[in-house]
Amino acid sequence: MNKQISPISRSKTPKKSPIYWMGNKGGQLKDMHRAVTSDFDQLSEAFTGSAALSLSLLAEGRLLGKDIHLNDLNEPLMNFWQVIRDNPDALVNALLDLHEEHWGGNKALYNQACLDKCDMDLP
Repeated sequence: MNKQISPISRSKTPKKSPIYWMGNKGGQLKDMHRAVTSDFDQLSEAFTGSAALSLSLLAEGRLLGKDIHLNDLNEPLMNFWQVIRDNPDALVNALLDLHEEHWGGNKALYNQACLDKCDMDLP
């Protein structure tokens, strides 16, 4: 089941990361925003994690025309960001397919998955 989604416009750029990452910079964004001047050509976010700084600056329009470099040693994490950048529609469609396949309104299937995973009784 593939659902079509519309491309994300700049007005729909997320202000927060789609993932939580331990040690994210979200709590320091206010101070970091004050430190970022307008006279730069590129932003390199080391220890990318949730990419909180890049996403928040992007949402404010402060990275238009700038090169953005995300860096992290965690390969699955960087693969996630590469998919977000290069093929977000495929990611959304895959998540919709997984939701339909594993949940799809089927409470019994969901409850069985919980039983298998959590070893607990559900109504």
